[in-house]
Amino acid sequence: MSDMYRQSAHVDLTEAWQQLRRKRVSHALLDEQSGQTIPVLSHYSDVRAALQGSGQEGDDFVNRSTLLPLYLPCPEALTVLSELGAEPVTAAGDPPFHPQMRAALESVFPWKRSHVASYARVIEGIVTELLDSRIGETVELVDQFAAELPLRVILHLIGAPAGDGAQIRKWSDGQIHFIWGRPEPAEQVRLAHNLVAFWLYCLELAENNPPPHSITARLLAAGVTTNQAASFAFNLLVAGHETTRNLIVNMLFLLLVKPQRWQRLLDQPALVPIAVAETNRYMPPIIAWLRETARDVTIDDELLPAGTRILAHIAAANRDMPGGDDFDLITRPRRPLSFGGGPHYCIGAALAVQEAETALRVMLTRFRNLALTQNYTPRCEENIGFHAPSELWVTNG
Repeated sequence: MSDMYRQSAHVDLTEAWQQLRRKRVSHALLDEQSGQTIPVLSHYSDVRAALQGSGQEGDDFVNRSTLLPLYLPCPEALTVLSELGAEPVTAAGDPPFHPQMRAALESVFPWKRSHVASYARVIEGIVTELLDSRIGETVELVDQFAAELPLRVILHLIGAPAGDGAQIRKWSDGQIHFIWGRPEPAEQVRLAHNLVAFWLYCLELAENNPPPHSITARLLAAGVTTNQAASFAFNLLVAGHETTRNLIVNMLFLLLVKPQRWQRLLDQPALVPIAVAETNRYMPPIIAWLRETARDVTIDDELLPAGTRILAHIAAANRDMPGGDDFDLITRPRRPLSFGGGPHYCIGAALAVQEAETALRVMLTRFRNLALTQNYTPRCEENIGFHAPSELWVTNG
């Protein structure tokens, strides 16, 4: 395969994902210069098994290296990162620690659709405000809408000041690039310093009487330590808006790149939930996720020794079905893997879906003539995990 980082800059990766599915285990190229490769799982059943691995005794997969970069950071960056005191409370956690932390978070986070319903009015208010103040005749929707909506929601939930949003977004984008991109050594050092600054911000947030309504305050009241509450904030401030932003951007791109899709939703607004679900399957906000083999694992006669980092390719697996490479506003026969599975199923899935559905419903009502601008050329950042156009230029007729 071609270099996966360079490849990821293209929006439509259908051909690459088809190529991955030709074998249950592929060895994808990460770096042409060094020849570094990584085993990739792309069949639905294999990716599902990898994502559902809880790290319990007897499981094939663990999560401990999920949030470590694929490359080896330079020595100076590693020295800076040694100042990070965050605990593996979410994605990188394994038993016995993770089940306790997950239970604590579930006790305060709106992780079910029934919980999210109480935030519907807040979300719709933010959507309306953003559209009122920032949508003109021609506008770029990533910065001015898709990124801003989930960021405001997660700031409210965590208890961070709304005015800190711009800085948190910079830190968050930097963390995504540090882990899933391929920064040069000098950039690694800069991003590592920013990660430490981000961590210290979260620690201060937890230490200084967060608002009583916030998840942070409620976690502290439930008995988690200050460091653990800060670690939750450190993870959720990234996960709570990066993935939802990508979901909204991918959804709008797919609906507008073929105007008949937008028109169909105008004619049948009841299809909004299906449009969100199909976007999540066809072009998920996170296309691949890391796992590590807990013991020797054999897949299709190929041995993956214990301690092997593998790429569970969510996007390729989501299309591992008849007609899977077609985007269609229909209910699919099985659930996509975009939000993971098992004990690590994304706790913010219901909230992300609520935000995307609300955004689409309001936009359909107010911008019937929405279309991509004629000179718009979609492009993504070079990133193996997170995938969405970095800009989305539209006109409102």
